[in-house]
Amino acid sequence: MDVPPFIKADREPLAYMGINSVGLERRGFSKEKMHELHEIYRAYFNMGLNGSKALEYIEGNFPSTPERDYILEFIRKSERGVIRAVSFYPPSCDGSPLMEGIKHEWEPYCT
Repeated sequence: MDVPPFIKADREPLAYMGINSVGLERRGFSKEKMHELHEIYRAYFNMGLNGSKALEYIEGNFPSTPERDYILEFIRKSERGVIRAVSFYPPSCDGSPLMEGIKHEWEPYCT
């Protein structure tokens, strides 16, 4: 699996953990640009869309910038696919497994 640009990855298996704000800031990225990157990756990893639908959404809802276009190109050209996001909280209490074997603090509220 490939790790897209501008992000942090961790865990086993390797997963998206947010944008690399420290590295981006050191390289002179503005807070506005970092927010834009965060929103692009939020759309890709956290909206519940499959990869191609998420790319279509990003293309249709975010203005073309060199960074946006680089991200889209990177993901589309990845031959091995890109890493996935780790869900820490469920979108609903439907019983779907997130991180099996780990007790979550929200579980008592799912009745």
